[in-house]
Amino acid sequence: MTRTISGTSNGDAARVGVSIDGGAEEVFAQGAPGTFQFTKTVTVSDYNTRTNIAVRLFDDNPAGRGEAVKFNQGRLR
Repeated sequence: MTRTISGTSNGDAARVGVSIDGGAEEVFAQGAPGTFQFTKTVTVSDYNTRTNIAVRLFDDNPAGRGEAVKFNQGRLR
């Protein structure tokens, strides 16, 4: 299963954290502010397996600015 993750950051380069099924967050540092897009592929045991994804958009400068989080669930059919 492949998900395309895209968005836009302003001011500072964003960091995007991706967690699959409650696992450890993998952080993708973006090189500059602006539009970004990348894919995340997950291997599932069979076509009917549900997969949960959490995507968190944040930056570290200035500290305490906040974040945005989006959750999604999907399965192949």
